[in-house]
Formats: sequence, C-alpha cells, structure tokens
Amino acid sequence: MLDTVTDDKLTASSIYDYDYLANKSRLSSTGWSPDAQEDDPWIQVDFGRPLTMVAVVTKGLDFNNHNEYVKKYKVRYSNTSVNWTMVFNGTNDEFEANSDRTTPVTNTLPSPIVARYLRLYPTEHHDYRSLRFDVIGCEGNANLNIS
Repeated sequence: MLDTVTDDKLTASSIYDYDYLANKSRLSSTGWSPDAQEDDPWIQVDFGRPLTMVAVVTKGLDFNNHNEYVKKYKVRYSNTSVNWTMVFNGTNDEFEANSDRTTPVTNTLPSPIVARYLRLYPTEHHDYRSLRFDVIGCEGNANLNIS
C-alpha cells in the first residue's frame, strides 16, 4: 500500500542523515534510519483517509551492504495523528521482525485496523535501527482475512 502514497506522506521522528530519509522506507527503496541519539524513534505513513490494514511487512537496510535491520517493533495507529492506539500482539506489544537485511517478514495484525495513520517503533535491532516496510490492506472499512 505504500506505493500508493506520495513521499511527503512518509514521515519520521528523525533521520540519521539524508541517505536515510523517511521516503526511502518503502520495500522497493533503500531504507530509513533514525538519528542514533533518539530514544523512541518512529516511522509513519499517512494514507490521507482511513484504510483497513491487516499486516505489516518489514525488511532491513539495502544500502552499501550494511547489515542493519530491526528485530522487533511496536505498532500504533490513529485517525487524528494526535491520539495513538497501541496494537497488542497477543500478550505483549512487540512484533518479531527480521533476522537479516534482505528477507521480508510479514506480521499479521491480531485484528484488522481501520485508520488513516500507522507508525512503527523499532525496539530491538541488529547494528542499527534501519528498516523498509509496507502495509497490507485495502480501501475503506472492509472485512479482510489474511492466512
């Protein structure tokens, strides 16, 4: 779904430098990395309208053979970009992510989310908090099941 949004709809709490901008966070690009000093970084997509989301796909950094990837992350969503709701994965709020930089990992959300905004918060990483991602879903408030 990220291929349908413009670059300005991908934003982040910070960037490491201009090689790691938020708009490089699509699976088909090189990857986003936050500032090394930031305690609670996030990457966000604004779909411009509420969409139904059922899964998140992540990969590591694809830049100069850096072996950087996120091992765990949290997900929050919103319709206002002010009030955010945490997604719980069973009994905790973290999703298992990547174990290398190239293999895509898909995490199905516990139930479909209908929201305009989605944020990922990297919580554990290898070498650096770098990632690429996408969201699986559809327009509007639909009943989607992913197996």
